[in-house]
Amino acid sequence: MLELVKQHASRMLGGALLAVDAGDENILRLIQTMMGREDVRFSEVRAKIILVRDALDKMKFQGVTCADKTCNDHNTLAFVCPGETELVHICDNFFESYDKNKSWKMRNASAMEITLEHEAGHLAGIQSPLISGDEFYCSARDSCYDYCAVPDPMNNVDALAYLFQCISHQF
Repeated sequence: MLELVKQHASRMLGGALLAVDAGDENILRLIQTMMGREDVRFSEVRAKIILVRDALDKMKFQGVTCADKTCNDHNTLAFVCPGETELVHICDNFFESYDKNKSWKMRNASAMEITLEHEAGHLAGIQSPLISGDEFYCSARDSCYDYCAVPDPMNNVDALAYLFQCISHQF
């Protein structure tokens, strides 16, 4: 299943590249809105997509159990240890979530893709993995036009993963 999610995430990144390469001003405005910067250019986003896609292509997985401290302490879905260039540790939470009705349900494929893209960003060196729990995340969004209120979104792996998802669906 992980390889299927990885393949789909790679295709989605390909769609994001097509969207950026098309040079559409509406997509540029979407990018600028999501990143909270008027000076973001297609070339900057394209370079980030390529870094993440290349890291995703080399990504390997290692499952960890629910007894793993990192998985339990922060409700973590997956993590990369500092210095890793290919290995992503997958927690049980990656596959399912506990919903507000107090029942377990399968996590949707889009959330899994965003998680793999997020971790690929760490592997690519865009943002160092922070195991201590002080990493900045985008909250759930209602729209692709929502700003991700994190410091320096163009260098935040969560903000970029959401950006890539949004622009890939615009093309």
